[in-house]
Amino acid sequence: MRDIDIKSYVPPFLLKYSELKQLYESENPEFKKLNIEADNLLDNQFIGSTNEKGIARYEALLGISGIQEYSLEERQIKIYTAWIDDVPYTFNTLKERIERLCGKGNFTLVVNNEANKVIITTHLEYQLQSEELERMLDIILPANMVLLITNSFDNVLQTDFMYAGGGVVTTDYIELTE
Repeated sequence: MRDIDIKSYVPPFLLKYSELKQLYESENPEFKKLNIEADNLLDNQFIGSTNEKGIARYEALLGISGIQEYSLEERQIKIYTAWIDDVPYTFNTLKERIERLCGKGNFTLVVNNEANKVIITTHLEYQLQSEELERMLDIILPANMVLLITNSFDNVLQTDFMYAGGGVVTTDYIELTE
């Protein structure tokens, strides 16, 4: 935040009058508030730099609700993936989309066209990032492609502790034969 002093913009002869001097001093806090709001307005124009108020506006704009319990970063990820819902038609565009969500160098992408498989290994810190990646890929990948996603925590952990949980998921494996 920039320090604002209105008196420094006024000719020195006007500062001889105590009424004007008091007026300029009383306006400083208002200009500071205005400066903060202008900075927030500029920051809220971009998903990656929004604050709580700005992300709430994006959520309202996109019709996304029920994610207030997530952190600001996680909410930004969800908004970003909803914002870029158009389908890419090239490998480079797919790679760029995944890079925007996961970060540069936080994933490996292998597309095996002969076997109709897309294999992605990520190094994501937030569960929501993994969920959003899967949601995004379910939308943009062709239905005939098999998607295999693995999230590895080896590059993510910054402390000596890791808390893990587990669960059981049922799946259906259907094989069509002639």
